[in-house]
Amino acid sequence: LESAITFSLVAALTYPVLGSIGGSVLLGVMAVAVAPATTVEVLREYRADGPVSDGLRLLCALSNVWAIFFFEIALLVLFAMSGFDASPWDAAWDVVGSLLYGLVAGHVLILMQERIGRGNYSVALLTTLLLTIGVCQATGVPHMLAMLVTGAVVVNRSRFFEPVVESMEHFAQPAYVAFFVLSGMHLDFQILVDNWVAASLYVLARVIGKVIGARVALRTTQNAIPGLESHGGPPIGLGLLCQAGAAIALATLAGEYDEDLGKQLLSIILG
Repeated sequence: LESAITFSLVAALTYPVLGSIGGSVLLGVMAVAVAPATTVEVLREYRADGPVSDGLRLLCALSNVWAIFFFEIALLVLFAMSGFDASPWDAAWDVVGSLLYGLVAGHVLILMQERIGRGNYSVALLTTLLLTIGVCQATGVPHMLAMLVTGAVVVNRSRFFEPVVESMEHFAQPAYVAFFVLSGMHLDFQILVDNWVAASLYVLARVIGKVIGARVALRTTQNAIPGLESHGGPPIGLGLLCQAGAAIALATLAGEYDEDLGKQLLSIILG
């Protein structure tokens, strides 16, 4: 419900400015995505723990699943309408392949953890992640959904989950910094100046959609997230505002099909 409200607001408000159904629809889908790394880092920085924080992590993951899934479908439909040679099997393979690779990668990581033993969690983690990304790129499958599935498998089936998370601390911060620096290198200020109204409306609509959408959703589905009903409707929508990694990756994916549209979306997101 929150994702639907956010999508509708962003797509409706940005369409008059962009003048493109495709651009506004893709922006609406991208608005659903939440930056998992940034959100988790903020929670960790403040040592936030409890039902609200757990609910926020859950909604962050689900938002990205929705965004990735519907972005693939939106791209397929838009480019089919534009006359491009787009097959529904491409989108189906992207989704099914991501799920399959994620399931395999998750169990491979668990197996490597058990074989390598304690004290070497980072080696197994990095090896699995790099191999999975390589296989995804070699077969043309988006790796974002595969990574989400890998994490879900490990957290639900591995007894080494906590040590793995702790091992990530050694390289997480440099990776975040490198990611944002590399992303900033793609920010074209001229494109951003040309689309400053769309960027402003995007931010405004997304904030309203996330905050109000989450509040409406929590009130209409009070028992959807265990533990939140006793917190008087926490402003969980404010915790879904961070946006970086997933949306930037989606904009880059759009650029593989339409370079100009991809640059426009990327500049709005980075802006």
